[in-house]
Amino acid sequence: MLDGLDAVDWTAVHGAYGPAGEVPALIRALAGRDGETAAKARSMLEGWVSHQGTTYSASPLVVPFLAELLVDGATVHRGGLAWMLGEMAAYNNRRTRYIGAVRAAVEAEVDRLVPLLEDPDAEVRDGVAFVLSQCPKSKRRALPKLRLRFAVETEPQVRARLLAAIQWLDRKTPLVAEALGAGQPLALRAAAVLLLARSDQPWTPEATAAVREVWADGQPLEKSWWWGWGSSPLQDLIAGLGDRGPDGAAVLGMLLASSANRVREQAAAAAVIVVRTERQARPLLVPVLEGVLADASAKVRYDAARALSEAGVAARPAVDALAAAVAATSAALGALVHLGDPRWPALAAARLRSGTDVEGTVEALYEAGAPFHAEVMDAITTTDPADWHRWGIYLLAAWGPAAAPAVPQLRTLLDTNVHAWALDALTAIGPAAAAALPRLRDTLDEPPIVKESGYFRVSHVAERIAVLRIDADPGPALEAARAALAKLRGRPSGGLYDLPYDDAVRLLDALGEQGRQLRPDVLDLVTARPDLISFARALWRWTANADEVRPTVLTVLDRAGAQLRQRTPQYPGLPAIDLAAELGDASLAPLLRPFLADTTSRTRVPAARAIWRLTGDADGLVGPLLNEVTGRPPGFRWSGALDLLAAIGPAAADALPELRAVAKHPRCPFVADFDSGRDRWLGHRDDRFLTATRAAIAAISAAP
Repeated sequence: MLDGLDAVDWTAVHGAYGPAGEVPALIRALAGRDGETAAKARSMLEGWVSHQGTTYSASPLVVPFLAELLVDGATVHRGGLAWMLGEMAAYNNRRTRYIGAVRAAVEAEVDRLVPLLEDPDAEVRDGVAFVLSQCPKSKRRALPKLRLRFAVETEPQVRARLLAAIQWLDRKTPLVAEALGAGQPLALRAAAVLLLARSDQPWTPEATAAVREVWADGQPLEKSWWWGWGSSPLQDLIAGLGDRGPDGAAVLGMLLASSANRVREQAAAAAVIVVRTERQARPLLVPVLEGVLADASAKVRYDAARALSEAGVAARPAVDALAAAVAATSAALGALVHLGDPRWPALAAARLRSGTDVEGTVEALYEAGAPFHAEVMDAITTTDPADWHRWGIYLLAAWGPAAAPAVPQLRTLLDTNVHAWALDALTAIGPAAAAALPRLRDTLDEPPIVKESGYFRVSHVAERIAVLRIDADPGPALEAARAALAKLRGRPSGGLYDLPYDDAVRLLDALGEQGRQLRPDVLDLVTARPDLISFARALWRWTANADEVRPTVLTVLDRAGAQLRQRTPQYPGLPAIDLAAELGDASLAPLLRPFLADTTSRTRVPAARAIWRLTGDADGLVGPLLNEVTGRPPGFRWSGALDLLAAIGPAAADALPELRAVAKHPRCPFVADFDSGRDRWLGHRDDRFLTATRAAIAAISAAP
């Protein structure tokens, strides 16, 4: 038993935790007859050689010993060992350089494992079927044996997973359709429904009937790798049906009519994901979801409202239902704001005055871009600012001077851990926040302190800008800007990381025309250091003298272009690209073209926009703009890319096939956010994306 285990130099290979010297002891523990010890050893060994789907140099060497233990009928927990073998070779493991060797090692054990399909232990049969399904190179030997076992298997859950293993190797197996029949066990019918939903085979009336009967009273399938360990098989079913149009909507409607609370709750939760991802499902599911907003289960009501709030403009027929659901979830409130329903201010005010989830309410208003409304403003002033968190402060800052009634509450936050956000809001409110001036000026009694390290290189920058905006007093900001410029003059070369450059730029940007008196100092710095692009931008604002700033633009474009493929370049190209466009000098266009090759969204769209502005020449622009739009997900500058394609017009005709494909795609492109709990109202973002895409198509297709 385990001959050859000591012949392996385990210290020369590695597992998840380093050299694998502990592995042989764990394998020997698996061979023992004590169940508790063996179970612990298996868990530890799995962590060593198959850690969260990652395999290592020790992993393929373990495989033959696991197979030997599995074949030995005296080994305890053999079913778990079989599943461990299968998971080591599974298709969804991370693609490390050892995964090929692991899969080859597992494939080499197929002939030894096939007879175990007849093992008296159902867990062993189950696990071995999974292992064989992950050995596609051996399917000619394994598939007939799996079919034979399926025909005689009596344990319903094992038979359901045998069907999954067969379908994994034979995507069009007729066994799936046969398993849908009314006389089949519930678990088998459920597996067949799920496998059909995931496949590219057509949906059938028999499948619809199976869903109605199988999930009428509960969940017929046990959790398994095949159905997803973390989610439920029911959620996987609905996700698989999301792109099947009316069939998917009908099935979801049946599940939401189940007498089992758990089924309805899982169906409603899965509907949120379907509505976020599947464009054609939205209008079909809206009436179904609207119908369950009065469900007896609070969770069903909540998730149905969430799903409707994610449906974008498709939810417009359900605005009355959304309005009724605002009391239950702030997501419905955000959807009404997105849809422009005139009831949102009164509903928001009612939520705020009730004190129910104040943070959720202001968060929904801010993220949905709610415009200022006096009724909502009045309601906010009745709440405790401690309940706003950052969202209420962001909302007030976005409303600017109109948020003046909240100044007393914002003042109370200046001595809390959200003081920085409160200060930003007071700054945005401006002169109407004069009551906060004494508190702000108290912090500015001392001369500015300028450091060469830390997060705040210049002391109290935000307070100085606040005094400038609220009291129209540029003195504190000018004083700090001078001090920062002096520190920079003392360092005529080298990097900017340990200098107060960013704070100096922030102060100059805030001062605007009032900073003109600093022009001699700034010009001296830019002359000495032609890499200070933000200072050059300040000079341009003050003087519009291209000769003063052109050398800096040239320098930074050259250096940023050389660092284009660095993850965190010292010289980001965007400020220089934007300033080059403002200069209006077409001779700068060749220096902008390298940025079109940026594989990220940082500079390719701004560079294309600048070249188009300077030259009116679309040559070489369409490809980079399409790269921004057609990715899944699109780049974060997709809106600018589509606007520029529309502006280019017929000269961008080469973009039409790909743009039309994007517009006709059945799924939302923002795939990175499908499972995000933070990025809400994805359907509304998708609507904006589609509107901009169609506008670009129309502009490009227009007759010249």
